[in-house]
Amino acid sequence: MGAVLAACGTTTAISPRLTPTVHPTPTATATTTTSASPIATATPSSDPVDAAIINAYEQGQEAVEAAAAVPNPNYPALATWLTGSALAQARSTLQTLAEQGEIYTGSQQFHPMVISVSATTATVSDCLYSTIVVVYQTNHQPVPGQPGGTQPEWDQVTMTMTLANPPGTWQQSFGTEDFGSSCRPAS
Repeated sequence: MGAVLAACGTTTAISPRLTPTVHPTPTATATTTTSASPIATATPSSDPVDAAIINAYEQGQEAVEAAAAVPNPNYPALATWLTGSALAQARSTLQTLAEQGEIYTGSQQFHPMVISVSATTATVSDCLYSTIVVVYQTNHQPVPGQPGGTQPEWDQVTMTMTLANPPGTWQQSFGTEDFGSSCRPAS
């Protein structure tokens, strides 16, 4: 379920979402394992640049998810982890949620991989498992017509986020979210 609602099989500009958590600095190499549940977990990178990029990506996703649970377009963590069009889109989506009396419930599990890095930008690809459902704030009933429906699933959500690096801090500056066929994290 993306921050921007779209029909299945489309590519839509997204804003990140998340549950407020603090991620420790990763120290292992990037791998993916599959548990008995349908959710795989990625082992963070030992490369400090990759670790910082992945942390910023996850924190940005979690900031939007937390802001959408309220909803609050001025949620403080948004400006910490998002900039440019990603920040503008997140705030617009959150304002729409607030105006329509809707919130996010659920969460998502990330499986990001850094696929390219330059001095000022990086691209992260993610195949995530989402239980996020948009519900009416007053009665917590699902809002009809959501991409991916209202059941937890992989939802074929594959994200590529471009991160900008203003003075020493990685922030999400642009992203796309694809809905359609199923995805699974790389193993």
